[in-house]
Amino acid sequence: MQEKPPDKQGKRSMSAARKVLLFLVLLLVLKVSYDELQPWRMTQRQFKELQLGQLRDQARSLQEKIAGSAGNSGITSGRDTPMNQQEFFQHLPEIESWLQEQYQGDQKAAAGKLAEIRRKLSADMLSLVALEDRILKVEVRPIAPTYIKVPQENGARTDRCTTCHLGIEDPLFAGAEKLVFRTHPDYENIFKRHPAEKFGCTVCHGGQGSELSPDHKSILKGEMVQASCVRCHQGHRFMPSPRS
Repeated sequence: MQEKPPDKQGKRSMSAARKVLLFLVLLLVLKVSYDELQPWRMTQRQFKELQLGQLRDQARSLQEKIAGSAGNSGITSGRDTPMNQQEFFQHLPEIESWLQEQYQGDQKAAAGKLAEIRRKLSADMLSLVALEDRILKVEVRPIAPTYIKVPQENGARTDRCTTCHLGIEDPLFAGAEKLVFRTHPDYENIFKRHPAEKFGCTVCHGGQGSELSPDHKSILKGEMVQASCVRCHQGHRFMPSPRS
C-alpha cells in the first residue's frame, strides 16, 4: 500500500495559526499587565490597605474595651473584682438576683440599674458590629473607577476625581500623609452646602474631571477655589462663608 506524502501545506497553516494565537495571548497579557499598573489602580490598593488598617485598629480597641477592664460593667455580683462586659452578658440571671439584694428588693430600682448598664454595653457591641460590617464592605470593594454624574443643561458632566480621592468625606484621613488620601478641608460645612454627589468636584476645582490621569496643574486649590464661585453665584458681590 502506497503511503500518502506529508501535507506540508496543512502543517504550515497550523504553524501560522499557533503563531497568531500566541501573539493574541501575548497582547492580552500585556494589556492586563498595563491595566494593573495604572496609577489610579495602585492608588486604590494603597488606600484600601490604609483604610482597612485603621478600621481594624479601631475594632481591636473596641474589642479590648468590651472584653477587658476598660469595659468594666461595675457589677461584682459578690466577686472580689468587677465583671467585664463579656461576663456581664453571660451571667445576667445571677446579676439580676444580685441587684435585687443590693437594692433591698426594690425591683424598679434594680431593673433601672440593669437597663442602664445594658444600654451602655450594648452600644459598644453595636459599634463593634457596625465596624466589622464596614471592614467587610471595604474588603470586598472592587478596584474600579468611581464617578459622579452631574446633570447640566448641555448634558451630564462626569467627574472621576473620587477614583483616587477616596477619603474626602472620611474623618479618619484628616491627617493622612498623602494629599490624595486626605479628608477635604472643612468637609462638614462645605459638603453640607455643596454635596459631592450633587455638585461633583470640577465645578469648584476646575480641571478635567472625566480623566483618570488629570493635569493637576490646572486645578484650583486653597483660596483660589473661590474664583469659581461666580459660575453659579452670579451677581453676588460677597460669597457667604462655608461656616455661616
